[in-house]
Amino acid sequence: MKWLMAVYGTAAIQFEQVRYLVSFDAEAHDGRGDALFTLYKERATRFDSFKEVMELWGTISKVRPLREDGKPNRPLTTFTISPEKVDEP
Repeated sequence: MKWLMAVYGTAAIQFEQVRYLVSFDAEAHDGRGDALFTLYKERATRFDSFKEVMELWGTISKVRPLREDGKPNRPLTTFTISPEKVDEP
């Protein structure tokens, strides 16, 4: 069994359809991060565990480890997510 990162939107914007994480670079854009999403589960990144999904979601940028308010900079946490189980053939 594998896991996907289902993404529902941000605090300000709710997606009309659930999206799935394809890739994430916490260091892009001077540590503000860059993520690519898809509507298709087949194209999404597979994770080996619930824990892996949550660890990636909480990744702190090495380029910019702190936000302007002094809190840890975790770019992906701007999104509301849920780990989702997926059966592999």
